[in-house]
Amino acid sequence: MNTKPNGSHPSIHPFLVLQVLCFVAMCATLEVGPTPNVMILFCIVEGVFYMAQWEEYHTGTLNWSNGYMGVTESQVIQMGLFVVSAFFGQDIWSTAVTLPGTDLRVSVLQAMVWALIPPAIAMVSSNIRRVWASRPEDLPEEERGLKTIGVYPGVLQLLAMSAAMGLGVALSMGPALPVFVKHTGLQLFMLGTVTTHLTSQMIVHHMAKSALSLQDVTCPSLLVLAAVTLNVYLPTLGLGETSPMDPEKALYLGSGIAMASYLRYVSGAISDICWHLDIQCFRIKHSSGNGKKED
Repeated sequence: MNTKPNGSHPSIHPFLVLQVLCFVAMCATLEVGPTPNVMILFCIVEGVFYMAQWEEYHTGTLNWSNGYMGVTESQVIQMGLFVVSAFFGQDIWSTAVTLPGTDLRVSVLQAMVWALIPPAIAMVSSNIRRVWASRPEDLPEEERGLKTIGVYPGVLQLLAMSAAMGLGVALSMGPALPVFVKHTGLQLFMLGTVTTHLTSQMIVHHMAKSALSLQDVTCPSLLVLAAVTLNVYLPTLGLGETSPMDPEKALYLGSGIAMASYLRYVSGAISDICWHLDIQCFRIKHSSGNGKKED
């Protein structure tokens, strides 16, 4: 789907949160387990969605698909995976199959993961190509506003999401692997909170037609994710014999702080939007006694 929005995404924040929860549910259904496949799937899901919002910020056009596969098709496929698991059991995803034209045998799950990589790369490449070809002067003045658009600002805006995914990968391997194996769901939820925070910022800045610098996208939840990762890797880097905080406790604490940071940002953004549009939100009107409502 290709749309030219009027600057509003009325239900996008609940969708972002549900996207993370649905991803965790899908991984549990497919019995992905604490393996590299989890991070590959996560980067595909979150990366493709973020890149669509990034392109919209620069071009004013929201591309939800590559013409063949988009949000709707992805949701239908996900529902199909749940139905198949319900009827045939989760063991079906570990069944070994032979890849066409080779003697290589892999599980159905592994084959699906590999099959998702090329279309994801194609979609992201399309986003980058369209932003690269766009010119700031092509945007109408009311759409351009105070946006920082162009190739160089666009690259800087991608650094935060790239860092989040890199930190997520680091937390799923090496010295962080024992905690990842024990708390895969919680770690995915924390990482999903960070990427959701970053995507929400991109959307809000597009709606407000405001500048978006590297400093703007370096949100508190991303810094917390970096701190949790550094806590685990300090001994490996030779900066201490043990981690300053128990990695499990750091993960729980970091997850809570990341969620609090995200909720604070979203509630503030919603309040500002409602104030601008003169919509009552987070407030209950009290009756004045004459049948009219007052603040």
